[in-house]
Amino acid sequence: MSRVFLGLSMGCPLAFAVLVLFVSFFSLAEPVDPKNISQWQLQQSQSAIKLSSWPVSRIQQLEQLSGQLTKKIEQLPRHCPIISDNSLGYHSAINLHQSLADTQFHQIEFTFERPFIIQSMALVPAFNPLKPYGGSYAFPDNFKIEIEKPMTGQFEEIINWMEQDFPDPGAYPVFFNNIDRKSTRLKITVPNTSRTNTTSRTNTHFALGEIFIWAYDNETGIFENIAHSNQTQVFVSSSYQQADKWDVSYLTDLDTGLGFPIKEQVIGSQDLRIIPKQQLLDEEVEIQLDLGRVQHISRIDFWPAKARSDILLPDFGFPDDIQVEISDKLDFKDANTMKPTSRGDKFGTLFSVRHHPIPTRYIRIKMTELQQINQYRILGLGEIAIYDATGKLINTEIKASAKGFPTAYQAQLSLLFDGISWGREIVAERDWIMGLAQRRPLDYQLNEVKNELALAHDYWEWLLAKIIAACILLVVLLLVAGVLLAQRAHRQQLLVKQGNRINRDLHDEVGSNLGSMTLLVDELAASYTDSAISDELNDLSLMAREANASLREVIWHSDGKAISLPVLLNSLFERAERVLRGVILNKSLPQNCPNIKVSLAVKRHLTLFFKEVIHNCARHAKASQLDMSASIKNQQLWIQVKDNGCGFDLTQVNKGWGLNNLTERAIEIGAQVQIDTQPKSGVCITLAIALELLAKEPKHSYQTSNE
Repeated sequence: MSRVFLGLSMGCPLAFAVLVLFVSFFSLAEPVDPKNISQWQLQQSQSAIKLSSWPVSRIQQLEQLSGQLTKKIEQLPRHCPIISDNSLGYHSAINLHQSLADTQFHQIEFTFERPFIIQSMALVPAFNPLKPYGGSYAFPDNFKIEIEKPMTGQFEEIINWMEQDFPDPGAYPVFFNNIDRKSTRLKITVPNTSRTNTTSRTNTHFALGEIFIWAYDNETGIFENIAHSNQTQVFVSSSYQQADKWDVSYLTDLDTGLGFPIKEQVIGSQDLRIIPKQQLLDEEVEIQLDLGRVQHISRIDFWPAKARSDILLPDFGFPDDIQVEISDKLDFKDANTMKPTSRGDKFGTLFSVRHHPIPTRYIRIKMTELQQINQYRILGLGEIAIYDATGKLINTEIKASAKGFPTAYQAQLSLLFDGISWGREIVAERDWIMGLAQRRPLDYQLNEVKNELALAHDYWEWLLAKIIAACILLVVLLLVAGVLLAQRAHRQQLLVKQGNRINRDLHDEVGSNLGSMTLLVDELAASYTDSAISDELNDLSLMAREANASLREVIWHSDGKAISLPVLLNSLFERAERVLRGVILNKSLPQNCPNIKVSLAVKRHLTLFFKEVIHNCARHAKASQLDMSASIKNQQLWIQVKDNGCGFDLTQVNKGWGLNNLTERAIEIGAQVQIDTQPKSGVCITLAIALELLAKEPKHSYQTSNE
C-alpha cells in the first residue's frame, strides 16, 4: 500500500549517492484512505524525504525516521490479526455459468430503517488463513460507493475507484472518513470484469470480511454502526455460500479477525485474576455497577485477563456464561437483558452484549460456569468496557460491588473499569478501525525504512572495509616509500661521505704536492741569477699557488650549500693571501656584517670574479701593496680591490686580462662594477650589489672560458 521508492542497489554501491524516499499517500496529513483517484494523486505528491548520500548521515537520518515512526505507531491500535478458518466473510458469486457472466456488476446494498447522517465507513478485507497475518483475499481492485439522495431515489457517488486499481490493503481495514451525507440506502458496486482486460471479459470475484457504517441519528443523537443494526437490511446481487466460511451475514457479525481493540503502547496496570487459596469463589459471581447517572448504553464488552507468563492460556479464568441486565432503577424492576452478540468462543473475539441504546444507570452482571484449577474455581477478567450511544468508553464515576468472591479482592474491582486491559489502553470501535487504517502506511513505511537501514549498514560496512583496505594499502605504500627514501638518503650519505673523502684526499695529496711544488720552485727561482729563468720559475710558482687556491675553492664549492656573507668575504680575501707573494696585503671587513645566506650561484660568481681580479694583480700589476675592503652601504655590499701596480690604459685592454668576464659576471648577479686605472697609477676595481640579491639565484647561467 505504501508507495516507497528505494534507489539503493547493493549490486552497484555508487547508486547510494542519490536516493529520495517518497512517503506514501497515506501520510499523517490525511489519516485515512482517499475517496477517489484525484485525492490519491494529490496525497502522493505531497512530500518527499531527502536522504543524505553519505552513509553515516544516511544511517542517522533513517534511525531518526525509524524512531519517529515507532513513536507514532505506539499511539495507534495494536495490529495483531487472529485469523480463523471459520466465518471468513462475504464472497461474491463465482461466475461458472454464462448467465452470471453476463452480469456487469456485483452489488451490496444496505437499506436503513430511517435516514441517518453517514459520517464514515470501513471495509475490512477477508483474510487468507494460509498467509502470514492473513493477508487480504480477493479485495476488490475497483469499486464505487453510492448513497441515495433523500426524497429523489437517485444515487450520489461518494467514493470512486473504478478507473484505477485500489492498492492492496493487506491485513488492515480500509477507512473512508468525512462522508457527511444523509440517506436511507448505501450501495457498493464492484465490476464483474477486470478493468485492465475488458476486451476478453475476464470474470472476477471479490470478498470482504466486514463492513462498518458509522452514522448519526438526528432524532436520538446516537452515533452507532448502523450496518450491524437489526433493522438494517442487506441485499447482494450474488453470493457464494459455504457453511461456516462464507455467508452474507458474516459482513456485519463484528467478527473482523483484527484482534483486540487496544493500543500498541504498553502503559502498565494489571487485570483482575482471582485464584483463591483459602476463601473460595461461589458457583455464581455477581457484579453490580452504578454509573452515577443515567446514560444511554449500547454495548458492553468483557475482556479476558492476561494470564501469568508461565500460563499459556489466552482465556485464563474467563467464565463460560455471562448474563447482563441494565436498568435505570436500583431495584432492577423492568430491567432489560442484553443478549450476547459474540460469546468470545474463539480467541480474538470478546464476549459482547449489545442493545439498542436505552437509559441506564445500573448494570447487574452474573457469571456462572467458572473455570477450575485443582477443583478450585477461578475468575479472570481484563476489563468490563461499557460504551454509550456515541460509542464512547465509560470508565469514570463507576461504583462497583461484588458478591460471591473473597472480600480481599473487592478493592481490585476498579481494575475492571480503568480502560486498560493486557497492559494497554482500550480503544473504541470506530477509533480502533480508523487507527488501524492510519497504522497501515506507517507499518509499511517502517518496514521499508528498516530494510533501507539494513542496506545502509551493509553499504557502510562495505565502504568501511574498502576505506580500511585503502588505508592499509596507503600505509604499505608509505612504508615502502619511506624505505626507498631511507635507502636513497643512505646512498646519498654514502656519496657525500665518498665525496668528502675524495675532497680530503685531493686536499691532502694534491694540495700538499702543489704546496711542495711551490716551495721548490721558489727555491729554484731564488738560486738562479738568470732573470729569464727566474721569471719563468716565478710564473710556475704563481701557477702552482693559483692551482692550490683553485683546488681549495673547488672542494669548497663541491658541498653544494649556500654560505653566509661573512664566511664568503673571509674566503675571498684568503685567496689573495694564498696566491700573492711579496705583496703587502691590507684587509678591511665590515663590522656587524649581516649574516645573509648567499646562494650557490652568487657564491660561485663572486668567487670567480675575485679569482680573476687576484690573477690580474699577480700576473700583470707588479704591485707591492694590495688593499682589499668590504663595506655595507645603503643596503648594498661594496667590495673594493686596489693595488699600487703599473696600471694600464682602458682604451688598450689586453683580452687576456679577462675584464669583459668581470663585467659579464657582475651583470649576471645584478651587480655593478667599476674599473679605475691609469698607466703607472695602479688599478681600483669596485663591485656593488644589493643585499637582497645575494640570496637569489640568477635567471641565466653565464659561463666564461676560465671556469
